[in-house]
Amino acid sequence: MLHSLIEQKQALEVPDNQWSLLEKTITVLAPFEELTRQVSSSDASVSDVIPAVTVLQRLLAQETDEDRGIRTMKNTLLAAVKKRFSDVEKNPLYCIASLLDPRYKDRFFSNTNTAREAKVMVIQELQKMSDRGGRPTGGTQGATYQKATEGPAQQQSGQCVR
Repeated sequence: MLHSLIEQKQALEVPDNQWSLLEKTITVLAPFEELTRQVSSSDASVSDVIPAVTVLQRLLAQETDEDRGIRTMKNTLLAAVKKRFSDVEKNPLYCIASLLDPRYKDRFFSNTNTAREAKVMVIQELQKMSDRGGRPTGGTQGATYQKATEGPAQQQSGQCVR
């Protein structure tokens, strides 16, 4: 919508300083649009959550000379992102998925302690699997799956049952 206003710039009589603010607003909101498209795609992964939130926070926290007139908006957006995603690094599902994804590993955690805690989560999950004879669990957030043992056809196909 804001892009269409910029395209109609000549037809509308708006002062130049307001056009400048509108263009800066579009620049600040562009990462939100891009991330929304990425997480809405059919190939989105849970491992993308922590890196996406971290990058968004870093972009909003950056202060540049171009921020004149939009600093308050950036600070408000940053506070909102921090509030809404404050627990994301405490969730084993997100932590383990991000840590095990070769694109991300431990590079996008907010600090080294959080990355260390994520590694502990992986170890704990592996220990749980070992205690159950190698059967994975969906963690505290998801369903538990185990290999079907009811028939040779199911064993060969590797089907999992809930």
